[in-house]
Amino acid sequence: MSATIKNILIGLLVVLNLATLGALWYFRHQPLKADSIYTEQGEPNKPRKDLLADELGFDDQQRELLEELKRDHHQSMRDNERKLMDLRKQLHQSIGDPATSPEEVQALSDSIGATLAVIERSVFDHFRDIRGLCTDEQAAHFDTVIFDLMRQMGPPGKKPGGGPPHDGPPPGRH
Repeated sequence: MSATIKNILIGLLVVLNLATLGALWYFRHQPLKADSIYTEQGEPNKPRKDLLADELGFDDQQRELLEELKRDHHQSMRDNERKLMDLRKQLHQSIGDPATSPEEVQALSDSIGATLAVIERSVFDHFRDIRGLCTDEQAAHFDTVIFDLMRQMGPPGKKPGGGPPHDGPPPGRH
């Protein structure tokens, strides 16, 4: 591999890392929104596990089934997130290794992409399974509130789709 291509690849990876670190720092310091389900101390205003069941009006049997689905889903997510972290660590550690070929970088990148696809499919299947617990009336309500509930159950300040908020900088930052 020519030195020029290697330098460009290393430069792109360095820029990507710096952008990621900058985004993490920036969004960590955003204030909580007024409609947040979190208190000023970062604690949930009410148990997060009850948010979806309460919103849909689940009965006790539906709540038990929901808890079982959530346990299985969370275990699967933990396993996949661990795998994703390991793959990213391997990729980032290869930056300083001149023996790393572009094919190896591509293979790691492909594995990261495949793992992200598994995670997204797992989330999709999880919410489809939850919808399957619903009565027809609850399912209709589920369809109208799912994106808002996902935003509320996710990290503070994030909108559905996983991207950062696009409504301007936080107050006091310009």
